[in-house]
Amino acid sequence: MSELGLVQVYTGNGKGKTTAALGLSLRAVGNGCRVLVIQFLKGRNKTGELVAIEVYGELFKIEQYGSGRFLGQRRPTDEERELAAMALQRAKVAMQDKACDLLVLDEVSHGINKGLVDLAAVQELIVNRPPGLEIVLTGRNMPPELVELADLVSEIQEIKHPHEKGVKARKGIEF
Repeated sequence: MSELGLVQVYTGNGKGKTTAALGLSLRAVGNGCRVLVIQFLKGRNKTGELVAIEVYGELFKIEQYGSGRFLGQRRPTDEERELAAMALQRAKVAMQDKACDLLVLDEVSHGINKGLVDLAAVQELIVNRPPGLEIVLTGRNMPPELVELADLVSEIQEIKHPHEKGVKARKGIEF
């Protein structure tokens, strides 16, 4: 679709960056676009979105390249570094093969900030994207270099969150 081809960023400390990207993905699929979501940190969990998109077949794919373990303040393992490299390579191949119209790199900023993903490689991916490929980047603390390359940047700010009251992540809402 020739109308596509911009770079969007969803960043900030609030909840909803991935949710916004998935909502955009659903809208794109509804208009006949092929969507590939590459999740850099999520993995090994059958989330609601993975189950829901099964009805879309080849039009809507989510691929997880995370270990399934929360990174937090710990150092990434060699396995996690390998998975992140695989995710970035998958994105490159999808671009080269023109396998999608919308490519979402979910939590890519966290991957960069944790040393799993090379910032220059992501910049190169964006700069060398084929015409008509829309790219969405999500994650907290998006590097300024990627913000600069983006056409649209939305910052999602946390004002209030149920976790402040001890509410745990809920199936169907947070995953």
